[in-house]
Amino acid sequence: MSEKKVIFIVGPTASGKSSLSYKITDHFGGCVVNCDSLQVYEGLNIGTAKPSAEELSTVPNYLFSEVKKGEEFTAGKFRKRALEIIESTDHKLYVFVGGSGFYIQALVKGMFEETPIKEEVKVQVKKLSTELGTTGLYKLLQEKDPGYASSIHENDTYRVGRALELILSLNKSMAQISEEFSSSRTEMPYPHLYLGAKIDREYLRKKVALRLKLMMGEGFREEVEALIADGFADWKPMSSVGYKEMKGLITGQYNEEQFEEEVVKNTMRLAKRQMTWFKRNKDIHWLEADNNEQLDQALKICKDFLL
Repeated sequence: MSEKKVIFIVGPTASGKSSLSYKITDHFGGCVVNCDSLQVYEGLNIGTAKPSAEELSTVPNYLFSEVKKGEEFTAGKFRKRALEIIESTDHKLYVFVGGSGFYIQALVKGMFEETPIKEEVKVQVKKLSTELGTTGLYKLLQEKDPGYASSIHENDTYRVGRALELILSLNKSMAQISEEFSSSRTEMPYPHLYLGAKIDREYLRKKVALRLKLMMGEGFREEVEALIADGFADWKPMSSVGYKEMKGLITGQYNEEQFEEEVVKNTMRLAKRQMTWFKRNKDIHWLEADNNEQLDQALKICKDFLL
């Protein structure tokens, strides 16, 4: 391996991506870089199935628990930090592992790394979101940029809010912003390979249910109670799958049976969205999760890529 190379291990939640990443780095060397949008935060450990400190100590790793509690991390920040890691370290192989397809796309294809959104506009959009609600905020986007509004769902509050922040800050339509970006973006300059962990949905459902029971035994409830006690109940990651439902269990919105049903149901929905995203990428080499031949197949594909 004469130059730095990147391997992405992708797939739905609970499909065994982390385990595969350790096996690949154990065989070929290199480091593991997190590209899960939640495992990047400190304090979100049990509910994100973050690798333990002991597991992480077996291989050089980056972007796990790097962002402080209460702070915000975006795809643009991820891209900037990921490129910094590759450029400032001397590994030959960087194994990125995670199910956040948008982060991976941002790194490979390029994006606005630090979009100049005015702080007062962020405050304004947040206030509008509270006052107008989901439907009202979407109607405002329809008024400002009907073309872009028609391309996203009304309930996709993150993209609706983000679009309004950009439109109000730059005084341009999303089409204009996208065109300017397309003419100036730079793609990741390193050779890269995609491996995908594929898993049967019913088997995944059983794994998700079992993993949740293990999380509860490891102190998932106590983790969330501590975050709430420290004032992070409204921190954006606390609205993610698992944490949102746990807040509901703690406040009495759900009983334990309802809580488990909600987590499994919403995790399966997340897995479906992840697979829909990744299926668009025709360069992914799909591997059957938990298949005895998975590792042999993965190592052969990696060897052909690295040599």
